[in-house]
Amino acid sequence: LNSTKSVARPIDVLDAHIYGGDVALARANYAEARKLWEAALQISQTSSVKAKECVTLARLGKLCMQEGKIPEAEKFLEQALQVASGYRESTLKGYVYEQLAYLAAAKGQNQQASTYGEKCLEVYDQMQLREAANFRKWLYSIYK
Repeated sequence: LNSTKSVARPIDVLDAHIYGGDVALARANYAEARKLWEAALQISQTSSVKAKECVTLARLGKLCMQEGKIPEAEKFLEQALQVASGYRESTLKGYVYEQLAYLAAAKGQNQQASTYGEKCLEVYDQMQLREAANFRKWLYSIYK
């Protein structure tokens, strides 16, 4: 992260914050992940990098779910879906739908989870993403 700041390219700094947040989340360092993703969100919004804004919002929503902050997760994921809807890259929508499915399941709304899950799988299957297999297993497991 420090070396990317010296390059002074906002996209490099943005990517470093996003991936740093991923590492922090993997280590269950939620405060650090939040700090990095909030900085990434600010950079993406001021730089008008919509794809990164969408990804960052979705990751913040995922983090909030893991922290049990469901209303905050909903807010971030709704914003992510709004940004993704205005962007041509459908993979972003798939990722947001995936997170929305997880959120709905966490709230005990299996029908809503299924609706979001099917939308996610439609994108993932169309793009032939390998993530589809694992997500499909999870989606079908909520009905057992």
